[in-house]
Amino acid sequence: MMLALAMLVGWGAGPGGRAVAQARPAAKPPAVKPAAAKPAVPRLWRPVAAADAPDVSEIKQLRVLTTSDYPPFNYVDRNGWLTGLNVDLLRALCSEMKLKCEIKAAPWERLVEDLKAGRAEAVMAGMAVTEANLRRVSFTRPYIHMSARFAVLRSSPLKKFDPVGLAGKRIGVVNNSAHEAYLKDMFPRSDFVPYPNDAAARKALRAGKVEALFGDGVKLSLWVRGSRAQKCCHLRGGPYTESRYFGDGMAVAVKRGNTDLARVLDYGFARLFETGKYAELVNLYLPGAFFGSPK
Repeated sequence: MMLALAMLVGWGAGPGGRAVAQARPAAKPPAVKPAAAKPAVPRLWRPVAAADAPDVSEIKQLRVLTTSDYPPFNYVDRNGWLTGLNVDLLRALCSEMKLKCEIKAAPWERLVEDLKAGRAEAVMAGMAVTEANLRRVSFTRPYIHMSARFAVLRSSPLKKFDPVGLAGKRIGVVNNSAHEAYLKDMFPRSDFVPYPNDAAARKALRAGKVEALFGDGVKLSLWVRGSRAQKCCHLRGGPYTESRYFGDGMAVAVKRGNTDLARVLDYGFARLFETGKYAELVNLYLPGAFFGSPK
């Protein structure tokens, strides 16, 4: 089948006042400066070969829903196009599997309802694999495992990010978060300094009130690369991915019981890993968030 992945932008009035996005042809990814060294990514799928491809002849069209407000996974860029890691992974998967695909944005609260109603075959919007969600939909294998990281000042002398190396060190963390629970269990000899939110914790790190900050790898990766950090800090340690603290990761949701489609998508993701496309896109959108400690 010919690849026909439509990227959607903007919002207009659909039937019954339902908000719909307007389509445009798939665009090339934005040019980026080459990195000196790209962190390796962990294997999340068993090795597969092109000869093992599942039969996709019965899939006439794959309609996928996402949202437009969850950067860097799915969002509308400055030109008004729907983009992000989820969108580009889907585009690459459809190309690899030679599927005719369409991705549309919809409000988060409507995604599962539209999936159940047959208005889409899949949802790829950063949905977490939880017991509550498993009662409503079926999932592929996780394609992203959520992780935690440490952020430190670039002038920091800290070298070892283990319970011994951080013993007695002041570590900032958001109060009553999964990251605080992890630190208390795994780094009991450190001195924890709780803050009410991410902004307060980051401010404390920049001011030198704490020696390290522990938090969500994606958020910290975006912060240290953004203008608000003013190149103060970088990521170190980890990644820390224990599922009982940080969840089982993100997966594509399909209609409950549609295991055939889930297997097709799992194979597609595995092929993207084998070709290197998965690592390319993850390192493009999330450099250092999960898999390394770039300067």
